[in-house]
Amino acid sequence: MIHGHLYFGIGQQLDIDADYFTFLREPVARVLSFWNHQNKFETGALFNEVKNGLTLQNLILSHRIPQTNNHMTRILIGNTLPHMLDGKNNAIFDRKYLDQALSNIENCFKFVGFMEHFETSVGQMLKVFNWKYGSELPILNRLNSNQSSVDEKTLDLIRKYNALDSQLYAELLASSTITKKQ
Repeated sequence: MIHGHLYFGIGQQLDIDADYFTFLREPVARVLSFWNHQNKFETGALFNEVKNGLTLQNLILSHRIPQTNNHMTRILIGNTLPHMLDGKNNAIFDRKYLDQALSNIENCFKFVGFMEHFETSVGQMLKVFNWKYGSELPILNRLNSNQSSVDEKTLDLIRKYNALDSQLYAELLASSTITKKQ
């Protein structure tokens, strides 16, 4: 198994027959977690810029990196469309991108889980793949992604630039057996 923050299509690049699965996170919380990582860890690609005054609003509006603009949709499109992950396709808002991500999920993914329902998701994923796992789930590296610590203007900008991810998340969560069992 290859795991990590990988994108759809990595199997083709590695010339392997891949079974895909993914875990999604509520989009605003995901962006805030990314931003908090850039603030907290020197290994963050933007750590020095953040320490020198880069704001989350400025980062989003600069269109420099895909992590602040519908990143989950981009990851699920992967290399099936050009420039989804290299920053050259600056900002994506068109429904066609969401449709491509949903098509890839429907046709190529065996499982979609949700970070907000982690234990249930992992249990279902283990059944789907017929995997065995010990009694303890891994400890997640969860940085504070508290929305109350961010001003409303920034939250609105995050929502605007991640509207496709919000639709993706809502559609997949609504069709998931995870929420139906709770």
